[in-house]
Amino acid sequence: MLFLLGEMCYIHNMKDQSIYTCWLTAFCALTKTHGSQAKIAQLTGVTAKYINDIIAERRGASLKLQERIASALGLTYENMLAIGRSNPEQQTKHLIA
Repeated sequence: MLFLLGEMCYIHNMKDQSIYTCWLTAFCALTKTHGSQAKIAQLTGVTAKYINDIIAERRGASLKLQERIASALGLTYENMLAIGRSNPEQQTKHLIA
């Protein structure tokens, strides 16, 4: 398993974004196309509210939960990061002003 804490990904305007932001970008995009929040919650052992709170950025997801969510979506954690990195328009939604 990769230990990615501290790595950075870059978006089109070259502002550094955290790995978590890359993962969150992918997660938000994938939940729109790959099933309901309730189904993802069921597959990962958390509540649908918790999934919704992650998407709304009211709560964070631990690395372990990020991996479980990726698996529930049929992906690896690394695949999710790659999706997040390749979607710079969505990443800008998660910038902190």
